[in-house]
Amino acid sequence: MPVVNEKGHVVNIFYKFDAIHQAAEKIYNNLDVSVAKALQRQSHYFKCVLKCYLHETLETIINRLVEAEVHRLAVVDESDVVKGIVSLSDNL
Repeated sequence: MPVVNEKGHVVNIFYKFDAIHQAAEKIYNNLDVSVAKALQRQSHYFKCVLKCYLHETLETIINRLVEAEVHRLAVVDESDVVKGIVSLSDNL
C-alpha cells in the first residue's frame, strides 16, 4: 500500500511484511497506531520507495521487480504522484 504525502507523492510503502511484523510482535491489538509509527518498525532492507513510471516498458518493470525481490511497485507519473500499483502477478 503506497503511503503518500499531502501532494500525493509516494513517500513510503506499507508492505505485507510490515503487517506480519506487527502481528509477530502482537502490536496488531493496538489499532490506534498511526501508519507513521508502524513504518518506524519497518525493516532497513527497504531503504527507498520502489516505483515505476507510466512510460516504462513491462520488461523494465519486471526486471526491477526481480532485482529488488519484491512483488509490487508503486506506479507514479512524472511528478511522482501515485497512479496505481503494479504487481508481479499482473505480469504473469
